[in-house]
Amino acid sequence: MSTDPQSACLVQRLNLDCLSLIFYEDVLAEVPPDLYDSNLEWSEPRENLLREAIGVAQEYKGWALIRLSHVCRRWRTVALSLSSIWASLVAQFRIWYPNDGYETILKRSHGHPLSFVLPDYPLDSYMQTQLAENITRYNAIIFSTQSSKWSPLFSGNTASLLQRAVFITDEYWFYADDLDSLPSTNPLELAPIQMPVATHLAFDGLYMPFIAPQLTCLVITIQNACLSSSRIYDILQGTPLIESLTLLQYHYARGGGWRLDAVVEERVMLLPHLAYLNIWGSVGDVSSFLLRLDSPQDITLKISTYTMQNSAIFSQLADALRPYMKHPSHNHLTVSNCYRCQRGYNDPPIFSLSQGPDGPRRLAVHIDIDSWSQMMPIHPMAIERLVPGQIRSLTIEDWDFEVYPSFPSREANGAFHLDGLSQHVEELCYQACELTASMHYSLNNKRWGNGLVPDFLIRYPEKYPALRRIYTRGGSSHSEIPWPSAPQLSDMKGWYNLRTRKGISLEFLHLEGQLPEGTSTSLEFLGDDVPVVDNRHIKRPSPSPPSTPTVLSSPTSSNSSDELSDNSDEFYTHYAQHDASPY
Repeated sequence: MSTDPQSACLVQRLNLDCLSLIFYEDVLAEVPPDLYDSNLEWSEPRENLLREAIGVAQEYKGWALIRLSHVCRRWRTVALSLSSIWASLVAQFRIWYPNDGYETILKRSHGHPLSFVLPDYPLDSYMQTQLAENITRYNAIIFSTQSSKWSPLFSGNTASLLQRAVFITDEYWFYADDLDSLPSTNPLELAPIQMPVATHLAFDGLYMPFIAPQLTCLVITIQNACLSSSRIYDILQGTPLIESLTLLQYHYARGGGWRLDAVVEERVMLLPHLAYLNIWGSVGDVSSFLLRLDSPQDITLKISTYTMQNSAIFSQLADALRPYMKHPSHNHLTVSNCYRCQRGYNDPPIFSLSQGPDGPRRLAVHIDIDSWSQMMPIHPMAIERLVPGQIRSLTIEDWDFEVYPSFPSREANGAFHLDGLSQHVEELCYQACELTASMHYSLNNKRWGNGLVPDFLIRYPEKYPALRRIYTRGGSSHSEIPWPSAPQLSDMKGWYNLRTRKGISLEFLHLEGQLPEGTSTSLEFLGDDVPVVDNRHIKRPSPSPPSTPTVLSSPTSSNSSDELSDNSDEFYTHYAQHDASPY
């Protein structure tokens, strides 16, 4: 909303209710993004872009309200009456008015529940103390700090109104109950913070005990340490309404795992409302967790794991995943050979299941291991756990071309020739953009396929008898090298003819990709028999922006001063500018 004097005069003719509504819409025009999406999935708060976006949106809200309150006395009266919005600006006012900003907010909020949202700026000791002392007034607290000193301040407090809390402790190595060396104040020994009505709670970097029986979303991320299995069990026993659970225990400073014992191992974790589970831990720990979990089997499940000494250990995980994998709606399988899942990167899972090729992943397994040789048994063990006929569509994601050429062709293809998979797949999506752009398919080792279909298919035309649709995504980075090339098209034609002789039909081969300008798009070597849908496109260089001629215009007169004279209020000219200082 414009704050120039002329516009201000026109708006002043509205009654107070209309002004209040306009102010609300203006202040809340830029809605801050949430750390939780519609499916209660936790977005990594350490991602600076997300945290900065939240901070920018909150700052916009604060500046908008301040500008409105410094235009004229009437506007100021209306702006100051928006107590619920002032109550949400605790963090911003503390930055702008370090001396009395917090007290100003308490006054202008008129008893409304307070909200402190500051994920992108280090929390100072003053506000840590103020938050702890006045925690009964807050319904939302989201902060980031580089110190663990906040946890003793919150210990033993009761946050009777708190509904959402996100405690981000950056660069803090948590001292858990399985380490020998403990600081003077072990967070696990603190009295729990009580949040009787909280529904969303996240501890990122530092965990402390809590009591929150109404939680529907819980996030615990810990670096270089771990919570013991018995403690995890106790936490989940106290949160029976959980719908979304994120438990990320990153690589431990010392060996060890979640320290399962015979007593805890027999316990069952009952979470009847669980809809989303994101868990990171060693293969053994994750397997034990899933085997003791009693929850619906149609949940969205994301597994990130490491420390896989041998294939037998992964076999345990595959067995634990079997009840979730065989859900009837999981009819699309996606595989990759990404074996280095790193925190903070969008690395693909080694395999995942979804409902249809365009549906969101419902079950995904990421691995972070030292060698690709450890990865070799994973695909067959996972595919063997599927129900025969369950998978109707298959996607091969962009694979690292430096990995699978090292395997013998028989081993690399064996997993995809299992009858439970190969006899029923009707649709294949082959994402070969990296492969075709680098031209690695043209090497002597052709285990990647021919750049149009993968090796387990092009070399075995009798396999996948139900396959009717092939989607291939490729491309080229050199105008003198077309995609597909003549040899690729000839190979594809031969493969198609062999299948036709065996009575296996193909509805279409769908090509999609980007080619540089000047690249040949001819498909003549494919012949007329192969049905093709060509969706390739040429990337043309961006045109230079046209120069804008300078236009000289004569100044025009304005009668804004006459309109201003009709206004009975006194304008504070200093604050009427768009870039007015909040002071």
